[in-house]
Amino acid sequence: MADDKFPAPPEPTGDFPAARSSLPPFFWWIFAAIAVISFIFFLPSQCGMGNIETPSPSVTDPDEQPVANQETELELRKDQLWYKIDSEKPFTGAAIEKHPNGKLKSRTLVKDGISFGLIEEWDVNGSVVGPKFKDEL
Repeated sequence: MADDKFPAPPEPTGDFPAARSSLPPFFWWIFAAIAVISFIFFLPSQCGMGNIETPSPSVTDPDEQPVANQETELELRKDQLWYKIDSEKPFTGAAIEKHPNGKLKSRTLVKDGISFGLIEEWDVNGSVVGPKFKDEL
């Protein structure tokens, strides 16, 4: 006993309580399969898109917006907002520019005086140059 610092624990008598109450592995697999199947069926019903309220799109078609010529009808004021000349309310609509031949040069969407989104550009012949973001000019 002097050589062993820790004595061996005594052997249990009789059956282990856990061995008497545990289920065979077959039943654990059955319960796991039922849990997975119920998860697959019930999760989509709780996470469906029907329960989510999405806001309606705020950007409309540029062709349906009120149009103003950027060179003759609009002015950029000190507050860095676009206004129609002789108006106190910031402009909302499409600001356009035209080439000297009358064809469309550019179209910019403006909301509450601030340009946003893509700026569409065309060359003198009317071919699309390509859309650019307002920060790329």
